This record gives sequence, C-alpha cells and structure tokens, in this order.
Amino acid sequence: MDLIISNPDFEFWFLLHYEYHQGSLQNREPIEKLREYERGYEKPDVEHIYPSLKGKEMDAISHAERLRQFHQNEGIDDLNSVSVNPYTNVDELVSYINSM
Repeated sequence: MDLIISNPDFEFWFLLHYEYHQGSLQNREPIEKLREYERGYEKPDVEHIYPSLKGKEMDAISHAERLRQFHQNEGIDDLNSVSVNPYTNVDELVSYINSM
C-alpha cells in the first residue's frame, strides 16, 4: 500500500495542472491560486472544473515529477513528511490508473 499525499491540500494537485510551484504554501493558498484559473471553484466541487483539468493532466504530472526531483536534489529523504511543502504524489496514482 502506498500513501498518496498532496500538501498543503488536495487543490495543490489541481494547481499543478496550470503552473509549476515549489515555494511553500499555507493552507487554502492553493485554492486561492487555483481560482486565478478556475474562477468559480469551491472546495470540494470538482465536477465543473474536471474537463479543463483532464486536458492538462500531462502538465500536472510533469510539474509533480519536477517538484519531486527538486525535493530529492535538496536532500529530502522523507517526502511523506508534513514539512515537505509543497508536495504531491497524486501523479503516481494517476499514472498508474492511466497505465491500466
């Protein structure tokens, strides 16, 4: 079993569909940044933004992989730590599902 993380919140994964981000984020900050692209977004209403997210899925995967590499290059061994902000490995789950 693998742990899937999106820190500081799940919307960080959504934000990676639109932009690469490696600076620390406070709670709810990814939601505010996401609203720059998806103006009407309200947590947890994903249904109306899903089509635009789906079209940018490969960008999000690429951004998440780049962020993971950044943290690893910084010498961070435990990517599951709450101190690793921002971070997500939702891309690994999405890639796994897509490979099925």
